[in-house]
Amino acid sequence: MKKHVKSDSLSVDVINKYSQAVKTLCEEWNYHPSFISSLRNIIEVALSHYTDTISPNEKTYLILSFFMEIKKELKIRGSFSIQKKEIEKLLEGYLCKIPFHFTTQEDFIFLQKANAEFPQVESLKVSKQIPSFTFDIKNDIEVWLSNWMIRPHFAMYKDYYEHIEYKEAKFFLVDRVIEELQKQIAHRPVRRTLFQLLSYHHRYEQGIELWSLSPCDPSILSMEEQQFFKLVRKNNSHLAIPLYMHWIERLIEKKTKKHYESSVVLLKDIQAILGDLDCPEQFQLFLLVLQKRYKGFAALQKELKQFDSRSK
Repeated sequence: MKKHVKSDSLSVDVINKYSQAVKTLCEEWNYHPSFISSLRNIIEVALSHYTDTISPNEKTYLILSFFMEIKKELKIRGSFSIQKKEIEKLLEGYLCKIPFHFTTQEDFIFLQKANAEFPQVESLKVSKQIPSFTFDIKNDIEVWLSNWMIRPHFAMYKDYYEHIEYKEAKFFLVDRVIEELQKQIAHRPVRRTLFQLLSYHHRYEQGIELWSLSPCDPSILSMEEQQFFKLVRKNNSHLAIPLYMHWIERLIEKKTKKHYESSVVLLKDIQAILGDLDCPEQFQLFLLVLQKRYKGFAALQKELKQFDSRSK
């Protein structure tokens, strides 16, 4: 876990100690009913060390670092979606108790990253944290956005974004544009513009979540979506794992030899990713799930046997 907090009282050794506790919890208990209560206990013990020694902002950094680490570990294991709502609720509960107020550029960059990881957590909305000196341009942004949404075009957006002076105002613009584009995601030109924007701002988590919420066939992705996925695969490969699993099952359900072969191609990708992440056992677990779930699909089982031979 990266040491984001800027305090001498928060040693790297201590942070790493609790980071390892989080990793162990995710490895051994990620599907267990008591996962959330166990997670809360770890966080409470960690926070108890710093009750009187760190500021609210530093405590917020620590909490967000924990939760981003938790999400990363659960994503690798394909179980984040199961715990998602409870984790978001727990994070919101902590943030509501801490009167944090970020003001520096570094703070807002970190807040933007956390917001991208947990877009449903209201306390992390960047627009709620914008200092008062940017409110005078907020209306200008809203007027521009209203006009731009008539025919959204990425090049026009990029030009406007690059001419905004304040970082905090830029964060506000990005959040508002994504929010409005999502409302029209069923319209293909809007969808293409949205994924261009997500690629530009490295909003990988939000793009993955959009795919998980709406039907997505990997064989008919737009050029912009394909480029977005290449960036995810290159820069944050662990985020792609649940999506690969979803795509593989969608292909299998089509029950044709062509789609089985396509699913094998994706299986090879996910095997490589988990190998790079030093989690080969997770691939074997997923393979076992497929073998059991689709045990009556003879043609598929024949394709899956090649992975059994590789693991021997």
